[in-house]
Amino acid sequence: EKAVQQALAQERSSGCELRLEWGLTMYHLDDLSFGDGLSEMPDSFTQFRRAVEDEVEVRREHPIPQPGQLPLPKELNCLDIGEIPGSGAELLSMMGIADSESEIERGVGDGERKGGETTGLARIQYYFWESDLVASYFDTRNGLLGADFSTKLSAWLAHGCISPRRVHSEVLRYEAERTANKSTYWVLFEMMTRDFYKFFALKHGNKLFAELGLEGIPVQWDPNPELLTRWKSGTTGVPFVDANMRELAATGYMSNRGRQNVASFLVMEYGVDWRQGADYFESRLVDYDPALNWGNWLAAAGLTSGRLNR
Repeated sequence: EKAVQQALAQERSSGCELRLEWGLTMYHLDDLSFGDGLSEMPDSFTQFRRAVEDEVEVRREHPIPQPGQLPLPKELNCLDIGEIPGSGAELLSMMGIADSESEIERGVGDGERKGGETTGLARIQYYFWESDLVASYFDTRNGLLGADFSTKLSAWLAHGCISPRRVHSEVLRYEAERTANKSTYWVLFEMMTRDFYKFFALKHGNKLFAELGLEGIPVQWDPNPELLTRWKSGTTGVPFVDANMRELAATGYMSNRGRQNVASFLVMEYGVDWRQGADYFESRLVDYDPALNWGNWLAAAGLTSGRLNR
């Protein structure tokens, strides 16, 4: 990412204008009042929610430009477009990945293997407006299997295919046009949770990956490699843990309830270094997000300065 930023900066010097827009979160970074570098942001989600929920207004989405509103420059001499791979196999080859190692086909269901904004918006259209499933989200959100027990928007959000503010605006429109209830609120609650971990990572930086957590809490990990192997392969002998781990290996997805439980099992029951679990999730999840993945694992290990996992 730093290399990309440096390359873009060099292009700017040749006459191209670059304007960056904050779009990682539902709440805009500039609207938070947590001091420079988020130094005053609480490390507890509950305290964070109380500080922002009724005090910070979510900005509206930028209107979609109409055809012709964003004309291309007459000359593109300042842009080095480069070569676009002609196929997925060619792209993998450029990255040094053999076809047999490809994980592109992983997904959470036949209808959710495709990335891109169009597919992400289609999921919103289905979950909100065609099926009204959003109106029962609170009652189904802790499900384990199936396409519709939750919004399943995480992968499109993680890859930037749809924005958090788009989800927020759809919830408000649904509440205005159909119904507002605990379920519609809870979708926004989950988006606040997502924001919390984004800002939490921004505040703490590389401390997010520290073995002993934010405050250096002394912990002795079990070095037995067999424990991690059993956990990864879904052969711990605990049916709930094994089923979730096998689902992750087969599909690249696991429910939130499953993730919390298998993380707690690895750290609290097996005593394995939490970073090994976070690293494995990073390699398998189709909705991998650095802040959410490592932040949630750090919390599961009880190594944040907020609520500890005993």
